[in-house]
Amino acid sequence: SMPLTIHLHDVIQSVVQLVPRLQQRHRQHAEEDDADTAITIVIVTDKIPTDWEGVEGDDVNQEFLDTLLELEGLPVRVLIRLCTDEARVIQFYNHLDARLGNPVTNGGKRGHNVHMDVLDDFENEAREVHHQNPWLNYGLPLHLSRESGFKHVSFDVLDNRPLTHNELTQFVALLFDLRSTQSEHERGPRTIGDFLLPDAATDYQNFRLAVLNRIKNEAKLYNPIKHRTTPWIDMKEMDRIYGATATDTPCSCIIL
Repeated sequence: SMPLTIHLHDVIQSVVQLVPRLQQRHRQHAEEDDADTAITIVIVTDKIPTDWEGVEGDDVNQEFLDTLLELEGLPVRVLIRLCTDEARVIQFYNHLDARLGNPVTNGGKRGHNVHMDVLDDFENEAREVHHQNPWLNYGLPLHLSRESGFKHVSFDVLDNRPLTHNELTQFVALLFDLRSTQSEHERGPRTIGDFLLPDAATDYQNFRLAVLNRIKNEAKLYNPIKHRTTPWIDMKEMDRIYGATATDTPCSCIIL
């Protein structure tokens, strides 16, 4: 069959023709934080790249890397959807992700900057997310959104590290389809119906109250970690991680 690298090269050639239109659209919507002016290339695979004979090798890997580097500096994201649990395949693409997404190498030299993400299957990805953000039920709708190439800043870090307070606020706003009551420049509260979502960093108690009220009205969904239906958010875990470090903790001092 045709090597993955050849398929990717053909796709990139088509994408390059669209770059001027994307750049123009980016300039027109530069002030809109949620304006998505990038193309996502989704690669679904279960193996390491091979040549025409189906043979792997360092030369084949380098050719695949060089093809991906053609995207450097372009408004393009690459999403690798893995359909295997073979350790060496997962390791290959994770290593590639780390190499391409690092503008500066460990030696201080200029590296590469290609926006790339690697997704495992639903249950393995859920375990990775749970390890970093155990308060979240990584439901199937979230995984399908990521598989489709949907872009959100929190999606890039869910399985890599714990979300910050600010990222938590943004993610919950996305999860429950919240909208801002003020312009993004004013950075006002987000609202849905009668619910307000304050900033988790500066007003955690009211933030958690808004989240609690919201999840009471949401149907439970299958939790791939607990193997049963649970709410989207584990309030006890969220409180344990974020409640004690929020800046709105009451002061116990006495001012004379």
